[in-house]
Amino acid sequence: MTIGLQTFNAIILPQVVNYAQTFFNDPSITKVPLENDGGSGTMGSHWEKAFMPLEFMNAIMESPGIISEFTLTLLRATGWYQIPANAAQVYDWGKDDGPDHFKICPKGREYCEASQKDKYMCSHDH
Repeated sequence: MTIGLQTFNAIILPQVVNYAQTFFNDPSITKVPLENDGGSGTMGSHWEKAFMPLEFMNAIMESPGIISEFTLTLLRATGWYQIPANAAQVYDWGKDDGPDHFKICPKGREYCEASQKDKYMCSHDH
């Protein structure tokens, strides 16, 4: 998939796409982008860090990493894993952002605005 001028491999499994549509409140989502940087161990095999920065399965180990319903839905969709319902940790990064989430410069309550640049920090919970 192409976002801006960048190309990403993406997950198209219906279960994952349906979950993303619900989570981001965006029925136009048809794919969920994967990491497009790094070597063979990261590119195309992890969630894109720009869009899911706190997720355990992004390309850079988070501490603490959150194993979200995105990862568990993907694992279930492969048919290789049986994972009980409600096994995911709470993950709300980008929740209900709508069509603004999958953009090269995403907009949403989680992302810093230009006026916050060079401040000590901004966070999804303000």
